[in-house]
This record gives sequence, structure tokens and C-alpha cells, in this order.
Amino acid sequence: MYNRFSERRKSLIVAIVAFAALLAPFSSSAFLPSIPQICDDLHTTPTILNATVAIYIFVIGVVPLLWAPYAGLYGRRPIYLVSLPIYTLGSLGVALSNSLAALIITRIIQGAGSSAVLSVGAGTIGDLYPRHRRGAAMGYFYSGILIGPALAPAIAGVLSEYVRPLGSGWRAMQWLLFAMGVVACVLCAVCFPETSHKRGIEVLREERRERGEMEGGGWVRRVWRDTVFLNPVGSVLLLRQPHILAV
Repeated sequence: MYNRFSERRKSLIVAIVAFAALLAPFSSSAFLPSIPQICDDLHTTPTILNATVAIYIFVIGVVPLLWAPYAGLYGRRPIYLVSLPIYTLGSLGVALSNSLAALIITRIIQGAGSSAVLSVGAGTIGDLYPRHRRGAAMGYFYSGILIGPALAPAIAGVLSEYVRPLGSGWRAMQWLLFAMGVVACVLCAVCFPETSHKRGIEVLREERRERGEMEGGGWVRRVWRDTVFLNPVGSVLLLRQPHILAV
């Protein structure tokens, strides 16, 4: 089960996941040093702009409830291949925003795309290593999450200060985030295989095949058969168990 990939391939997968995990906290903290510039550029106030930061954090806290169940159903790779382009397009939109409304909408898109790896990344590592070997890999994964808030303000501050004479310095940071998103998309598309041991959709297909529900139909019907609507807050119901709530 855990011998499908070589150790070098596993290390590459963990590195990709750690880099992708960097994006969400990095994008959040990178916004803070540029708030005065953004206020001047978009003609708004720091109070309102700070609210957009709160909205972004709310999004990356809630949207993983949607990504995680579908990762178990359809696999890890499809989730990365959908979420990372969403993040990249959101970053592009933030860099091109000329109004507060556009900034808020694109930041929501950016947060929704970057949040997937926060919930799917640990599952990916669980696919690769047995329990007694997951510690180091989880350390690398969380290093991406924790290094982001430390690096982003410094980098954003430098870009805002030295790029500002050439225009809106805060947009330079967003273009950097866009470039990082492109790199993450390419790495996942080229180097990231499906890591799930057995996807939920495969189990569902087997059950339907046993009931004779997989016969006939064109591609539209096949796609519809594989479309499953999950309850994004279903996992929250686990908190009804006292021992889980205590943890």
C-alpha cells in the first residue's frame, strides 16, 4: 500500500504539498504591509480594508469543509488541479483590481482556492507513509504553513517600498503570488500523481455495478452518475461525540 512510489518520488510529492500549503498563509500576511498603499490606490479606509483581511481568513477557515469530502470521493489530484488554478486566477484578479468590490471578490476567490491544501495536504501524506513514518513529512508540510506568515510581510514590505516609485507597489506582491500559483499548478499537473489508496467514487461505482446501475448511457449520463453532492458541514456533526469534542 505504501510502496507504490519511490522514496525520492514521495519526497517530491511532500515538497509540492508543502509549497502549495505556503500559499494560503503567505497570501494573508502579504496583504498587511501594503494596507496604506491600497487605501490610497482604491480610495478606502484602513478599517474597511482590514475587514477584507478578516473575510479572507474566514474563507480559508470554512471552504476546506467543502474540499476535504470531495478529496476523499474523487481523489487528491483532482482537488489540487481545480483549487490551485482558482487560487492563481484569484491572485491575478487581486493584482488587477481597481475597486474595493473587485478586490473583495477576488480575495474570496483567492482564499477559496488556496484553502484546499490546508485540509487535503495531511491526507496526502497519510496516503504516502505509514503512521510511524509520517512525523517528518508532516513537519515539512506544516513548515510551509508556518513559514508563510513570517516571510510574507518582509517580502511584501520590500516590494512595496522599492517598487512603489514605478507604480502601485502592493500589486507587485500580488503578481508574485500569481507567479507562485502558476508554479504550483505546473508542479501538480506534471509531477503530482493520484495518491489515494482507493477513492470513494471507485467504491460507489462497484456498488452501482453490482446493482446493475452502470449499464448504458452516453458520456453525459456517465458524468451525471459520477456526480455526488456532499454535505460540506457533515464532518462538524462529529463534534456531537464527547471524546472528539474534548480533543
